[in-house]
Amino acid sequence: MQTRFNTFYSRGAGTPVNQSDNFDGTRVGLGAEIPASRNTFVRMDYSYTRYNDALTVSPSQPTADIMRFDNTETLARLGLGYRF
Repeated sequence: MQTRFNTFYSRGAGTPVNQSDNFDGTRVGLGAEIPASRNTFVRMDYSYTRYNDALTVSPSQPTADIMRFDNTETLARLGLGYRF
């Protein structure tokens, strides 16, 4: 999994911070499809993504804020389907 993290904020009267970073991550998940009738089914799945690197924001200012983000993502979905 690869995604882009955009960090944008304004720090008081200082220079705005606008940073873009790409990170790779590992996604694991599981899912199931359960018949509801002859042609319909219910589908459920869950996934978890852990990005390999932590994002560090350090704007170039005399009193810079240094922030570190450890990014993860979870996704749960539920759906109803019909087979023709």
